[in-house]
Amino acid sequence: LAAARREADRLVLLGDVFDYWVGPRHGRRCAYRPVIEAFERAAREGFPIDFIAGNRDFLGPGELRSIGLRVHGDAVVYQRGEQRTIVTHGDLLVEGDLS
Repeated sequence: LAAARREADRLVLLGDVFDYWVGPRHGRRCAYRPVIEAFERAAREGFPIDFIAGNRDFLGPGELRSIGLRVHGDAVVYQRGEQRTIVTHGDLLVEGDLS
């Protein structure tokens, strides 16, 4: 996070940031707490953090939104000049995964 703040204009998290997320406020009650607090501090100080949920942390967006992260759906498109880039977690692109 510190390197991203020095070297980039935003941090984009593409899911599976956390091994699992079991419900509301989970991030405040477990080992993720220092990470959640660091994200919250960075967002409060004006550093944009965008989040797209993965297949392991899809229950976390509500809490992450409440601490200032920009929560997106399955994908987001960024444009810089004429260049457009789409980013996604990618789990929805895997066909035939029965797990």
